[in-house]
Amino acid sequence: MRKSATDLFAALRTWRNTVAESLHREPYMVLQNAVLLEIATKQPATLDELKKIRGMGQAKLSQFGHDILAIVQGEIEVKHEPVPPQSPPGETVYSVGELLSSINHLLSFQQVIVQGEIGSIDRRGRYTFFTLLDPREEALINCFVWEDRLIAQGIDFAEGMTVQVAGHPGIYKRTGRFTFEVARISLIGEGALKIAFAKLKERLQILGYFDPEKKLPIPPFVRHIGLITSSYADARKDFLTHLGNFGFVIDFYHIRVEGLYAVDDITRALSFFNKQPGRVDIIVLTRGGGSLESMQPFNTEEVAQAIFSSRIPVVTGIGHENDLSIADLVADRYASTPTDAGRILSEDWRRLTETLESYEIYLTSRIQSLINSTRQTLSYLEGSITKQLQSEVASRSQYLSLLERTIAGALPGIFGRFPVAERDFIRTGQVFQTHLEMTAAKISTVHDLLHKESNRFLSRPAQILEAAELLLAAHDPQHRLKQGYSIVRNRHGNVVKSSRSLKRGDSLDILFGEGSAKTRVEKT
Repeated sequence: MRKSATDLFAALRTWRNTVAESLHREPYMVLQNAVLLEIATKQPATLDELKKIRGMGQAKLSQFGHDILAIVQGEIEVKHEPVPPQSPPGETVYSVGELLSSINHLLSFQQVIVQGEIGSIDRRGRYTFFTLLDPREEALINCFVWEDRLIAQGIDFAEGMTVQVAGHPGIYKRTGRFTFEVARISLIGEGALKIAFAKLKERLQILGYFDPEKKLPIPPFVRHIGLITSSYADARKDFLTHLGNFGFVIDFYHIRVEGLYAVDDITRALSFFNKQPGRVDIIVLTRGGGSLESMQPFNTEEVAQAIFSSRIPVVTGIGHENDLSIADLVADRYASTPTDAGRILSEDWRRLTETLESYEIYLTSRIQSLINSTRQTLSYLEGSITKQLQSEVASRSQYLSLLERTIAGALPGIFGRFPVAERDFIRTGQVFQTHLEMTAAKISTVHDLLHKESNRFLSRPAQILEAAELLLAAHDPQHRLKQGYSIVRNRHGNVVKSSRSLKRGDSLDILFGEGSAKTRVEKT
């Protein structure tokens, strides 16, 4: 059964504090409250799901992963921090630790964004402490941030810099000091943003994020598109309008396109499509133009990493013509605007449509030309053939008339020669009959002679074969074996002809007239 996020967070926090105390470390050095809160909210069921939560690196996953999953799934019951002893009605008495724990528990759910100027800075290895000042009045807040978050955003802290930070407040129990745990930072001011942009660009270029050979090719004739942008932005309308009507299937994913929480939205959207191979052919990440400050989510290492790691080609259309973000540099294809992104993806289809239209015009013209040419040819042939037929019919009629007259004049003479021809035919037939009888007699004589000679010729091979058969039988090895002889072969199957080829220990096969045996040489 799924637990409530509040109860699970309290159980995880109690477990975390116990682990930190046993390791003699600060609780936030084991796991930060933000990590515990995300675990309590998402309630992962496997190590792979737990690994996807920010802050759960491989080392922490190996050290604490199974315990965390057991707490989430209820296999380990963790008692919450002790309830204060009962007091008289109307009074509740807390220990200092209990009070601070209760306050921190409440504050951990207060995710807020604070803007101010950076005061003092104190770097301590993996994390940085700093103060955030309010320039309008005398007010400050103590903050700390993990150093890798500063590096990932290309931020180089300096006193007097104006920033926005997102995170949650809390009280460090050992000192009672109020502090603000920073999850995200956004610079304010174009100068600072340009410096951070340049540093991050240089770092990612060294890592090879912009290398052309690492970019995925854009597939031709794209059909399924994963569109990542805000449903409230003009970028979505501009992209769809210039995409054209070519039967595209749009899988839309709404995100925030500016502000500190936009980075999580963007990376989550890219991960969503990559977890479902085959769902879309290409991903389009787009938004309208804006100031460098509003474009900051697209100039972060987290977004760059998500685009670089995508197994699906990513096309970006961010901002206006002159806006070039880190996301654009990492993307597999950069479009200058959302409109340009739509044009790029529909370019193959537009070109194909234009080609088909030109073919249609050409084929229609060509067919019409052939029809006209064929009509002219048929008309010409019709007249020519008619004239030829008429001329041929007249010529044949004349020939038939002449032939008719010739035959009529020749028939009496032909019929008069029939009796003479009949007598000659009878005489010739008698001569032919005599010749046939003589030929038959000769054939009979030759047949008898051939029969006699063939019998004599065939009997000779039979005699030779019979003699050969007797000779082979006399030399048959099997016959020799039955007389008491035997055949000896070595382990290679070769016949042993001399004892000189043998040595002690050799294995031999002996073949008798009936059966066989194996033996070993003891002496030669």
